[in-house]
Amino acid sequence: MMVRESLCKTVRAVADDCTTIVAGKPCKIFRWINPKEQLPMPEEIVLVIVSGNPKQNITLENAYELASFDMDDGWILEEWPEWEGPEVKYWAELPDPPKEVI
Repeated sequence: MMVRESLCKTVRAVADDCTTIVAGKPCKIFRWINPKEQLPMPEEIVLVIVSGNPKQNITLENAYELASFDMDDGWILEEWPEWEGPEVKYWAELPDPPKEVI
């Protein structure tokens, strides 16, 4: 079991530093990132898993939301921009849009 866990950690570490090649072109690898370990680039829109109370009588538990991070204001959720102090558990970069949209 120890060898398997060590191998899994190594594979995850390599995957974190690589991009995948699809149809001969690089694309992002989707992975959840703990905000205690790394934050997104300022004002980059990302997908987050968040919990807390954005308003009275509204409770989110592990909800998927779009958000950005600001060094002065912290997490700013697209749906709840006035929410102060949301508990963002994980975030992930959004995939590149299809060529037709670019």
